[in-house]
Amino acid sequence: MAGNVPVLVHNCNTAAQADLANMRSEMGMPRAGSAEDGDTLARLDMEGQSPVYGQNGRLPRPVEYPGPGNGISRVSWDDHAEGDVFSQANANGYSGGTGRLYLDRTPCPFCRNSYAGYGRMLDLDRLEVYDRSGLYGTYTRGGKFVLAG
Repeated sequence: MAGNVPVLVHNCNTAAQADLANMRSEMGMPRAGSAEDGDTLARLDMEGQSPVYGQNGRLPRPVEYPGPGNGISRVSWDDHAEGDVFSQANANGYSGGTGRLYLDRTPCPFCRNSYAGYGRMLDLDRLEVYDRSGLYGTYTRGGKFVLAG
């Protein structure tokens, strides 16, 4: 409530982070952000599509890599969860609308600089990127990726 006006609070990041934490537990991975943690999990939600999960080069993967993906992240998908998840989405024909990318760590500079390209690759109107702290930044069609705050 803001004064006398009801406010809708969007807690999509909380649910997605809990999902990623559960997946970490099921895979026997350390808790995100712990001293033992060295891996990243990602989840991409797109309107009308099942979520796509990805991770950096650690095996086993949450889902099998389906093929060549976008062709530009052949190296990076193996090292970065974002490349993995966007390559899978592209290989499965996901396209358009709004995408919400959830990460269980803060993005590295390489990935941060790739979000606009990933948004264009999937023909997204908007891409929202969330890390454990909340909204990290957004891309809108034809623009650049802009950090939140």
